[in-house]
Amino acid sequence: MQPTISFHQHFLFVQQLAQALSAKITNGILTDALTTSKNELVLLFSIHNKPLIIKVTALFQQGFIQIEDTEYRKGSNAQPCFINLFNKKISHVEMHPANRSFAIHFGIKHQLIFKCYNALINVIEVENNKVVDVFRDAIQKDWQYNADEFYKIDELFLQSLQAIPITQNQFWINKTSTDEFVLNLSSNTQMQIAYTTNALEATNLYARYTLPYLAFNQKKESLIATLQSEIQKLKKQIEQTELAINQLQHNAPYEETGHLLMANLEAITKGVKQIELFDFYTQKNRLIKLKEDLNAAENAAYYYRKAKNKKKEIAELEIKLLAYRTKLNQSQIALEQTMQATTLK
Repeated sequence: MQPTISFHQHFLFVQQLAQALSAKITNGILTDALTTSKNELVLLFSIHNKPLIIKVTALFQQGFIQIEDTEYRKGSNAQPCFINLFNKKISHVEMHPANRSFAIHFGIKHQLIFKCYNALINVIEVENNKVVDVFRDAIQKDWQYNADEFYKIDELFLQSLQAIPITQNQFWINKTSTDEFVLNLSSNTQMQIAYTTNALEATNLYARYTLPYLAFNQKKESLIATLQSEIQKLKKQIEQTELAINQLQHNAPYEETGHLLMANLEAITKGVKQIELFDFYTQKNRLIKLKEDLNAAENAAYYYRKAKNKKKEIAELEIKLLAYRTKLNQSQIALEQTMQATTLK
């Protein structure tokens, strides 16, 4: 099944967003610009002496634009950008005729270009057709200004737009059958979450619903992967511990091995790694490993010590085994709860 398309970065919506923004901020002043992370840009404006914020966010392989009439409290992690445009007056906002982008112009020399390119969303400062500064500076292509990118008309593209049903200046936030949120430009049968006739409100609504949803999904998927990995690790630890206990319980008793060595002192020479002796407990020959640096009596003493420690070793392994099984049960319950979770809490 193909994913449902959201129009929040589509040409037909970006065009209407630019028109609404033009009416909102023309003759305003850019008072500050800052990045709070590599994925978030905040532009602060004064519009007729009233504050306005444009926030651009690049997350989850898409871009979000939020526009709010509110004050902004700058954090200690804020880094300035676009400083050449501070206190400059906005002359107009231009929608590019053949591209998912628009520009805020500050007179004839300076502009901020908003590229609404899904995961490659970016904002670049251009002065006299040369790039001066870039929000997401790692996108190397955006350091070069090419007018054709914004102004070259693609007739086939424009014709394809005519086949898309839209209702001008009407916007719907819908929820799909997979619980995703989409911004639509026409009414449809999907679950309606919100409706507005304002493009600025529409972009805000889409971000308000989608960002928490995607953050929740990312957290959920990450936690599921962590728990699944932990469960596999615990299962392996349980298997290895059970094997170790089984070997200790069913191997030839260390005490019997010590007795065999003591009964064959004269047959054992210091420096050998192993010896085959007749086991009078099983009535069969048995290969016994030896410590090369010990004589026969000392090897027997070594096995007597191991016999003494065997019960303690098994008890310690059984404690570990219980801890692993308890943790496995807890992790399996946590995984089930996480997979059923519908909210971050």
